[in-house]
Amino acid sequence: MHTNLKIAHCAVDLEHVVCNDEVPDKNSSRFKLVDFENARFIGSRQLPSIPTDSETLVFYAPELLLREDKPVTSASDIWMLGILIMRLMSGNFSFIDSLSNATDKIRIHENAMNEALNSDIFSYSLRDFLSSMLVSQPEQRASAKQLISHVWI
Repeated sequence: MHTNLKIAHCAVDLEHVVCNDEVPDKNSSRFKLVDFENARFIGSRQLPSIPTDSETLVFYAPELLLREDKPVTSASDIWMLGILIMRLMSGNFSFIDSLSNATDKIRIHENAMNEALNSDIFSYSLRDFLSSMLVSQPEQRASAKQLISHVWI
């Protein structure tokens, strides 16, 4: 999607991932992204709207939350996938706080990174995987290609 279609989903969360019981062929995945309402072409300066509910908001990458004047990249989807994996593996969001201002939003992301790096419920390889995804600076996050070859996968 990122490479071939040059599209960033911009809303990777629990509500936008579906699982198929059967995998049609070896080049397919059981998991599919749905609802491309917030999707943007990579390079676009039109950012997706910020969700109003805190459950969805907590997935959003720092650059989307803080409305930085940068073009959309696939790195936002990488961040959101990292939050999704952390949620599925831990079963909670211990880092949800008040979302009233930018400082609170930044604190959410700092806490998410700290949880991934310091949690003893996660294996070393999972912590390494998540820490490559939950990097504040989008240009320093791992790419999908790098993540596919990670030992945790």
